[in-house]
Amino acid sequence: MKPFSDIPQDIMQDVVAPFLPNAALLNLSLTSKENQKNHKELLNKRHQQIFVEKKLPEYEKNLDFLMNATMVSANALEKARQVIVQLEPEIIKHIDLIPAEHAFKLSRICSVRSEKDCFYWAEIAASKGHEWAKFNLAVYHNEGRKTCSKAPSKAKKLFKELLESTKNQEVRDKIRWYIGTHPEINGSFETQSSEENTNVDSLNMEASDNIKNGAAKKSASSLMGIGMQVLGGFVAVLGLAAVASGIVLLAAVSASAGLIVAGSGLAALACGLGLFAGGRLYHHWNGSSQSLNQPLKI
Repeated sequence: MKPFSDIPQDIMQDVVAPFLPNAALLNLSLTSKENQKNHKELLNKRHQQIFVEKKLPEYEKNLDFLMNATMVSANALEKARQVIVQLEPEIIKHIDLIPAEHAFKLSRICSVRSEKDCFYWAEIAASKGHEWAKFNLAVYHNEGRKTCSKAPSKAKKLFKELLESTKNQEVRDKIRWYIGTHPEINGSFETQSSEENTNVDSLNMEASDNIKNGAAKKSASSLMGIGMQVLGGFVAVLGLAAVASGIVLLAAVSASAGLIVAGSGLAALACGLGLFAGGRLYHHWNGSSQSLNQPLKI
């Protein structure tokens, strides 16, 4: 049993249990090349387990503290820095063992104070298939952020690959929003699959339609507001003319007729001024509400 003494009991039980009814088979299993290979694999898995469950979280915790902590002592910062210096070589050595979610978390931790490290971990997370990391990389390339040179064509390629692979509707919706608010990458995406081609083309058309519809709505709102103001001004002028006519009738012809015409003129004047003011308010309110409804930029 000595070769297995460094294996946790729960794992050991799985290995040895099948041979317990027969001591000869158990002895054979401990000396066979096949089980020596199994033993090595079990040890590797154990080391991986320790790395992922203990060392990686410890590295993340201290890196987060070092990057984002405020109002802390210099000693605490130095202690965190020493832990990072101690663990970093092993972290870099075992990049292949780091799960995509942890790599993405490290990217988020570094995003505030270290653009280089943020991009480094985002690339690793994306290479491991993390969809939000792929989305962020596309955004970085399109906007020239996080040490990237501005490259809309590369961003378009990344979005295309993500659209071909993802089944996550939230990711697709986020891409739809981003394409709709960034016309420089709102073009057709060529895809291998006819099904995806249909999806991406419709996505592109929808994003393009969103831009066109927004402009059309803005134009229609502007025209409606101007129309209300013109109509209001016209009615107000008619009202003023009616008031003047009523005054003339009141003085020269008939007091009752003059009062009726003047009263009608005042009503028309009030209506015209109301329409004019309403047109102004409508134009202003609609433009403001459209700007408030724009999605927040990442």
